[in-house]
Amino acid sequence: DSAICVVWLRKTMGISESSYAGLMRQSLGRKGELAAVLSLIIANWGSTIAWTKFIGDNMARFLGLSTNIWVSLLCLPLLLCSWLEDAKQLERVSIVGLVAAQAFVLLLLACAVPHFEELPAYFHDEPVIRWQTFPVAMGLAVFCNEGMVIMAPLVAANMRRPDQYAASAAVSASYFLANYMMIGICGDFLYSYLTGSTVAQEVTLSAAFDRTWLHIVAVLAYSLQLLMTFPSVYLTVFVSIESILGTEARVGLKRGLRIALILLGCGISMLIPRFGDFLAVAGAIGNSMGIYILPHAALLYQSSKGRLKIRASRKVFSTIVLVLFGVLLGL
Repeated sequence: DSAICVVWLRKTMGISESSYAGLMRQSLGRKGELAAVLSLIIANWGSTIAWTKFIGDNMARFLGLSTNIWVSLLCLPLLLCSWLEDAKQLERVSIVGLVAAQAFVLLLLACAVPHFEELPAYFHDEPVIRWQTFPVAMGLAVFCNEGMVIMAPLVAANMRRPDQYAASAAVSASYFLANYMMIGICGDFLYSYLTGSTVAQEVTLSAAFDRTWLHIVAVLAYSLQLLMTFPSVYLTVFVSIESILGTEARVGLKRGLRIALILLGCGISMLIPRFGDFLAVAGAIGNSMGIYILPHAALLYQSSKGRLKIRASRKVFSTIVLVLFGVLLGL
């Protein structure tokens, strides 16, 4: 809903700006732009740091060498992201990422199939919500939904048929929900319930996740799909920061800033102790602002100024999303 709001706001107000921060500037003013850039730095750039740490940890466990060596090796392909200019360049990369992600889901499902006779007992015995880990889970969930909103104006501007964005967003959300629910249930069922152990912050680092060939292939597939998300995440951060600094046309300065952000992120990923907590905090703070607060605040503000006509039910719904999900649950 927030992604559709962002695209609808851009279309209805005739805003040509395709960056998320630029859209917030034209909707909420300078403060809105600063809040958007801050949320992007915390959430998007923060997520690249956390996922770099995740890939490094898993490569170290399953293929040898240290985490820091793997992070250093990852720096080299990631530096290519500094040459990105628009979302159209990401089409083939996205397809590779989707194939790798689906392979991971199917491999995890294949591991669970032989134990399906125990699923009824699992659903009966396990709680629907584990309140002890609920805050971290919420932070991770908010993070996972972030790209759909932040990249909405950029993606819509590059679509052959922008009018189909709402349908595309609905299909993407449904696909995402089905796959990640499958990952969550299969992971908890296999590596917590069946083994009687506790899943670590990352399933792949849990004691029950043995170094089998199937697990190694699954880890490689998941790491590959993560790696394919880095260009889109970096591009969103780059475009927004350059918009506020006014460095879009200064190629040398722009490239240097991008390279510095990538290298700094890789350096920080070598220092953070735990991937899950870092990602959850980044998701809760940055993504709550980017997903639930700013888009609906922009919609309500423009409506209050008489520039947008929206129904009373829409105002109530946006207010509930902003307060409940943005402030109470997110922050």
